[in-house]
Amino acid sequence: MTIFISVSGFMEKEKFVILVVSNSLEDRSSIVFDLEHTEKIKVISTQSDAKGAINFCCNNTVDAVLSAYDLPEMDGLESIKFLTGDLDIPVIIFSDDESLNSKSLSAGALAFVKKSSLNFAEEVLSHLSKIRENSFSQEDSSPNDSGDENKIVHENNFQILCIGASTGGPSAVRTILSRLGDNFPIPILYTQHIDSRLDTKFVELFNHDCPNTPMELAENGTVAQKGHVYMAPAKKHLVIDYISKEGNPVLKLSDEAPVNFLKPSINVMFKSASKFFKSKCLGVLLTGMGKDGAEGCKEIIDNEGYTIVEDKSTSVIYGMPGAAVKLNAAKSIIPRTQIAQKILELI
Repeated sequence: MTIFISVSGFMEKEKFVILVVSNSLEDRSSIVFDLEHTEKIKVISTQSDAKGAINFCCNNTVDAVLSAYDLPEMDGLESIKFLTGDLDIPVIIFSDDESLNSKSLSAGALAFVKKSSLNFAEEVLSHLSKIRENSFSQEDSSPNDSGDENKIVHENNFQILCIGASTGGPSAVRTILSRLGDNFPIPILYTQHIDSRLDTKFVELFNHDCPNTPMELAENGTVAQKGHVYMAPAKKHLVIDYISKEGNPVLKLSDEAPVNFLKPSINVMFKSASKFFKSKCLGVLLTGMGKDGAEGCKEIIDNEGYTIVEDKSTSVIYGMPGAAVKLNAAKSIIPRTQIAQKILELI
């Protein structure tokens, strides 16, 4: 069973307006009962299939859509991709089948909640509330490049690409990697805030969806190769240990304490890459809650590297990108659909 969540400019202190979708009348009834008893969620309607949900969303204003994963004619992955892509609706999935967790997040879901959770309604409300908090705390940005764009040396021979993401990140990263083409000329380091049960599964899903950029979990002593992606394992910081004689970064997993409660930390990876590669470091900061990655972007800029930050228009949560913008640490601020092209232009 899946929860599709759309944030459509809801006002502070108002109830979240929810559409519930499931082919099970029993599930629809129990979900409506649970959610409305929070007194902070209003169920506007129910639908029995994904097509009905999509049609409803196209003609009505809702803050969230909650739906079963297995639906007639359209499965959960198709629904997620349509809602997050075409309708720009964030998605939360709930199910007792935990194998759907990584699949759903990789497809672009916002979060995963167990159907049998005793605090199910509170967990759903928590995810909605976090999105609301971020939407009110971040300033708007324009979907265009920084005014300093023409001052950047495009002839920079970038030697490392670092990507950081959190909430909504897997979908954004898949969009970017799939558009980089074959034979990408430099190594890619990737830090994603992720549950420890999902990192290996994420790598499998990325390799299926983006075979042009093979991905693996980083290990101590890994010599990063061009065109390959090295993802930080859960609960390990990903850093560069040293540069090989051939100029390749040799990776290291750090057991240092979490930074601002985060491990792996995007800031730690960005700062390490910037330390070794200086002006040859290219950083990309994507959707996510909080401020991780913003200070790392600033350090990349200070070392004369280059940063690309996802625009608010495509961010599931604009927390991390917005924090980088506030620090004047974003050389380009663009929607995720344009980021791969920007990377290719720079490289």
